[in-house]
Amino acid sequence: DDAQFAGVFDGKSSSPYVQSLVESSDFVLALGVWLTDINDLGWPIDLDKTAFASWNTLKYGTIFNAQVSLADLVDGLIDKRVMCKDRSLPAKTIQQAPVTNPADELTYQGFYDFIQSQVDEDTIVGADASLNYFGSMLLKVGARRGFIVQSSYSAIGYIGPAATGLSLAKQDGQRLMVLSGDGGFQMTAQCLSTQTRFNLNPIIFVTDNGVYGVEQWLADASVFHGSKPFYNSCILHRWNYSKLAEVFGCQGWKVHTYGELEEAINGAKDNLNSPSIIQVVVPQRSIPDNANWKAN
Repeated sequence: DDAQFAGVFDGKSSSPYVQSLVESSDFVLALGVWLTDINDLGWPIDLDKTAFASWNTLKYGTIFNAQVSLADLVDGLIDKRVMCKDRSLPAKTIQQAPVTNPADELTYQGFYDFIQSQVDEDTIVGADASLNYFGSMLLKVGARRGFIVQSSYSAIGYIGPAATGLSLAKQDGQRLMVLSGDGGFQMTAQCLSTQTRFNLNPIIFVTDNGVYGVEQWLADASVFHGSKPFYNSCILHRWNYSKLAEVFGCQGWKVHTYGELEEAINGAKDNLNSPSIIQVVVPQRSIPDNANWKAN
């Protein structure tokens, strides 16, 4: 939580505030950024005003220098005592979460609007390679080093087992919430066994829409905006994820509404001796708002 931190930039999926800041900047210096097919989403990079400094190379426009390391560049900038022209950022517009009825059916975006109210300065948040990428990147997380996401390789199923290490590394008084898609969680669900064995207490949300949502989105996002069928390869065999708690000896909840979600989170917070898995059922064609820009 730093006054100079504006947010995460990920192309058109960034907040309007961050997009405006990048677009109006005189120069963008990307330190340690590894360009992939998902971190410039729909955004044409202006190579004339953007420099990329990675582990041992520097690229700026048509200039490619393999003799300048990231460490050398940072040390050089420190030695030059480069000062900010203006340390103040433009004022942010405070977004109020929509008011929901406890009986209302959950949506992908509604789930994230609700989760924001559960994240405080003692909450560590982790997100998997899934549609949760989009919802999680706009969460305001106050804890230092409090947001973990595997965006380099987009390793599907990463965050469930990663919650084991995160639970061991977190500070006393902190609580871990991780957000997984259903497809990814099917790959690594046995992480609940290790976490239960060692009395670790992550709260694991599995968004259950019955499809590999992010794979469908990358291939043809128009499916989410109409009645076209999902690709067969993106349709999952559905599990009853909350029942895995009975298999591994932890606690689980299945929720369809905002009221059920609140009850499940309260129960999970009270469970200090084992993982809690919360199966969040959302409609198949429901996606986070900041993923709606992609039409095909």
